[in-house]
Amino acid sequence: MSIQPLNIDPSRAPVQGREEAAEQLECVFMSLLVKEMRQSLPEGLFGGGPGSSVYEGLFDEHLAQQLCDGGGTGLRESILQTMDADAVKEPRK
Repeated sequence: MSIQPLNIDPSRAPVQGREEAAEQLECVFMSLLVKEMRQSLPEGLFGGGPGSSVYEGLFDEHLAQQLCDGGGTGLRESILQTMDADAVKEPRK
């Protein structure tokens, strides 16, 4: 899975940066989760022939991206809530 550069609007930099970072973290987590779940299959989805690992990796990335684009798991919202709670606790300097 490739991580895209953050495109941040300077007027919303703190909020937008947190939102994009939380989204990317959720997508990376989903990619790792899908990969580990697929590896638990005895033969894999594409058999054991030459090139199967390439197809499996592409499948993992695509499935993880679709899961993220479809609303994700709620991890993104939990991360943002935690960041917001931490921001309230920490005094600004």
